[in-house]
Amino acid sequence: MAWDGSPARVRPVNRQLWKKFVRIAQPYFYPMVRGGGWLTLLLMVLLLVWVFALLFLGVAAMTLAGHHLNPTLTETIAPGLFGMLDSFVHSSGVLLVIASLVLPIGGFVALGRHLRSRWQPWVLLAIVLFLSIAVTGINVGFSYVGNFFTNALVNKDQARAYLFVGVYFGGFLLGIPIVALYGYMQDYLGLRWRDWLTNDFVGKYFQGRTYYDIETTAEIDNPDQRISEDIRNFTRVTLTFLLILLGAVMDLVSFAGILWTKSQLLVGVVLAYSLIGTLLTVLMGRRLVRLNYDQLRYEADFRYALVHVRDNAESVAFYRGEAQEVQRISSRFWQVLRNYNLLIGWQRNLSFVTTAYRYLPVVLPYLVLFPQYFSGKIQFGDMTQANFAFMQVYSALSLIVSQIERITNFAAGVDRLAAFTEGMTAETAMPERIRFEEAPQVALEDVTVLTPKAQRTLVEHLSVHLPPKACLITCAGTSTSGGTPGAGWGLGRGVGLGRYPVPGRTAAPGLCPLAPHPTAVRHAR
Repeated sequence: MAWDGSPARVRPVNRQLWKKFVRIAQPYFYPMVRGGGWLTLLLMVLLLVWVFALLFLGVAAMTLAGHHLNPTLTETIAPGLFGMLDSFVHSSGVLLVIASLVLPIGGFVALGRHLRSRWQPWVLLAIVLFLSIAVTGINVGFSYVGNFFTNALVNKDQARAYLFVGVYFGGFLLGIPIVALYGYMQDYLGLRWRDWLTNDFVGKYFQGRTYYDIETTAEIDNPDQRISEDIRNFTRVTLTFLLILLGAVMDLVSFAGILWTKSQLLVGVVLAYSLIGTLLTVLMGRRLVRLNYDQLRYEADFRYALVHVRDNAESVAFYRGEAQEVQRISSRFWQVLRNYNLLIGWQRNLSFVTTAYRYLPVVLPYLVLFPQYFSGKIQFGDMTQANFAFMQVYSALSLIVSQIERITNFAAGVDRLAAFTEGMTAETAMPERIRFEEAPQVALEDVTVLTPKAQRTLVEHLSVHLPPKACLITCAGTSTSGGTPGAGWGLGRGVGLGRYPVPGRTAAPGLCPLAPHPTAVRHAR
């Protein structure tokens, strides 16, 4: 919204959302060079492979150490794991692990010239990925502990039941610092990313007086909100979605295998159920992207109207502009309420689908497994583990359904930041400007003054030469009276400053700038 209350042009959410996201997210990790997007994706895959290999070595070392210290206990807690690792070590698979550790390092070294100033984001991302995969591994381990513990209770094996209670508490103590550190490192990476991205946007915003061009053209509404709130949400939600997606893939790979060993039919059921629910949710949730985009804009417009009164309280009181300001604020607040009413209506409709989709899986796996359980083909612990695995796979496949509201909010924020970036980097012809020079006296030579959008000519071919001790001062109207603060369109005589304002130094209170605003004037010589 422009300062004078005129509506800004809204850029619709289009199908290029992924490209917009990449243009915003990539520069923090890799420069915007030809093929940089694919190289960034390749580096992330290599990093993920390296983290997997590192975690595999850690699990293998713990298993081998446990078998060396107490082979009986290790075989009881993790039956068959040592034998599987021993076979793997004596096979060609060990070469795959070595390659998974060496090749990613070689890839980062080969692209090191682009990553020298960006090593911190990759180190932080590696730590976050390591902790994320570790949390998934702990959940897989707990699923087996729960299976063995349940079977021990059914068989009334007291010693085995107490053993797995101890194993559970051991895993609990191991998992507490990992989960806590995982949350902290995720937030810290988001903090560093927001710091970098905000500085990048602010630098572009002030470069070449872009801030003034955006304000006068009124094509980008509320740049302050986009820098403060949209960037914060972008970095935070991007990392959240990245880790949720990674966790979903890990859960799908880890628990789908467990589910397949219990019931192949159950795998087909969860795949079909998740696919149908996702399609219905996507079809109903597309409208929310547009509504969330508008809600962000209307909320920012409403807040800006209130800030406008606070920043211009003296002018509003002097010109008695209370009625006009109240009307402007009320109009913008009405837009907030109207759009929000539409938003919650569509959220209600979507909730009918997501609620039904969320409740049915509570009993669905039991219905599929009952025939095998009652026929004695599986034990009760197998059924509980299969139910746990079903819920993990179901949650992984239902990522869009469970996160649809956040996805639509995020899509609206990405589109706003992309439009802001395009507005700041658009190549436009620089307007001719008055050339200012320091001189002992005030003089204007053949000057033409235009309005901000060059729609009107205010002064043409003006030449003024004043004696050394004479002064010329330009005064601007206030926002309430229709002028532009600090622009200095009107000329007048009076006592004022005897030199041009120094760049970076504001004028004294009560004094106006000496010359018209440089963005909206042209030197016609």
